[in-house]
Amino acid sequence: MKTVSILFAFFLYGLASCTASKTSPSYAVCRELPDCPALKAAGYDFFEPTVGAFLSPVESDAVFLSHLAEMKELNAKPVSCTIYLPGEYKAVGEAPHHDDIVKWGEKTFQRANQAGIRHVVFGSGGSRYVPAGFDREKAMQQFIAVCKRRDVQSPNGWGRNIAPQPNDFHRGGAMWNRD
Repeated sequence: MKTVSILFAFFLYGLASCTASKTSPSYAVCRELPDCPALKAAGYDFFEPTVGAFLSPVESDAVFLSHLAEMKELNAKPVSCTIYLPGEYKAVGEAPHHDDIVKWGEKTFQRANQAGIRHVVFGSGGSRYVPAGFDREKAMQQFIAVCKRRDVQSPNGWGRNIAPQPNDFHRGGAMWNRD
């Protein structure tokens, strides 16, 4: 009950702060660019697309530039991108794809910079799943090794941030087994 009271107090404080400053809170939702007109109509201020669909690191520059043009046309504001790595880019296991991850990261952050996106959420559960029977400690070391590479984090000093997916912490943080 004490936790509920504290959360309610924070809610009231936030509401009072917005009222006093004559501003309203901003709302974002994890959806893709084509959904933006409906999101705006529903009162959302920002959207959070996936890296693969919006920044499209494996697609041509023309495809990505068409996303930027559509974003501008819709006056859509991406607050961040989610699902940094697709499941087929394994960060851990018998044959991790670290070099592919580096190439993906380079293009991802180049395009995030162009789109004005400062944060990328490292959800990417399929990339981080520890295969059945694989040593969990070795998997953690593989994951740490690839994450330490400067070119995976934010190449060329573009100042973009990778954030962990918040709901990962109850499942063991960066890694978990499928079973």
